[in-house]
Amino acid sequence: MKKFSFVFALVAVAAGATFAQSNSAVVIESGVDQTATIGQSGILNVSNVNQSNKENTATVTQSNFNILYNTLSNVSQSGEKNEATVKQISNGTLNGANAVGTLEALINQSGNRNEALQVQGPHSQQGFSFAEIVQGGSDNVATQHQLKYGNDARINQSGNGNTAMQAQDSELLPEEEGSYGTALINQSGGYNSSTQKQDGWANDVKANQSGSNNSSVQTQKDYSWKSVASVSQSGNWNKATQTQLGFLNSAKIDQASGENKATQNQTSVARRTGVDYAPVNKAEVYQWGGDANEAVQTQTTPGGNVVANEGFIWQNGSSNFASQNQTGGNNFSTVSQTGSGHVASVTQNMSIVQ
Repeated sequence: MKKFSFVFALVAVAAGATFAQSNSAVVIESGVDQTATIGQSGILNVSNVNQSNKENTATVTQSNFNILYNTLSNVSQSGEKNEATVKQISNGTLNGANAVGTLEALINQSGNRNEALQVQGPHSQQGFSFAEIVQGGSDNVATQHQLKYGNDARINQSGNGNTAMQAQDSELLPEEEGSYGTALINQSGGYNSSTQKQDGWANDVKANQSGSNNSSVQTQKDYSWKSVASVSQSGNWNKATQTQLGFLNSAKIDQASGENKATQNQTSVARRTGVDYAPVNKAEVYQWGGDANEAVQTQTTPGGNVVANEGFIWQNGSSNFASQNQTGGNNFSTVSQTGSGHVASVTQNMSIVQ
């Protein structure tokens, strides 16, 4: 029987200060063969690791060199052979009265053989960011990667064999504008997969999946100011793909039963003037009954102050196919399919000159 616990903390003292500013690390382990490694350098980092049962591993690396910042990490693991990794590289570069925010990463894993990875900052992080992973069941994998500031990412998985990945501003160049994105994944059941990638400003994305073997991929990029995407899937073997490029796109997919497929591609080049964040592309798919339905929506607009494109598809039955392709602005299309084996295709092009 053996236990390993390694804690390294470099305590930094502000020049000229009359009191020390120190890092804090607490490790609590019970059971057999737990491993905890904490490396903290900088000022006022706080880390808490609590592990029980056996063969769990936690690795926390935090770096913070700004006296006005705190970096927090809490890892709690029960069960067997769970792995948690937290890397909080930097807390920002703002100084003095303009300094704001605290990076915070929370992991809570129960069950067996779950894996969680969290990476936050820099580019260069200048405000509060939050990342949370909660996993129950066994053999689940969750990863979160946040750059820049003000991002909020949350993953909640129960059941077995689920996979969730969130990346916020991870592909932006340092000089490109982004942050204040929110991302949420809720998965129950087994062997579901959800991927969320956000690059840009003020994106909002959500995925809720229950049942088994469902898949969702959501992508928001190219300065996606106030773009919104959501997926709700129940049943088994459903697949949802949402891609939003540019500004002010809104997309929703709701799939029940099994083996349904929905794809949404939306592009808007320019955002509205002023503070009007109403979508210029709006796409919604509802597949409520039967199996093996497929819906495809593609919408492109120059954006700005043009009238929105709107596409709606309702499918209730089996083996139905519907496609909508709308270009320009002021396009509106609704497809409703009840029964089985229907095929519908809509193509509309309204040229808009701003």
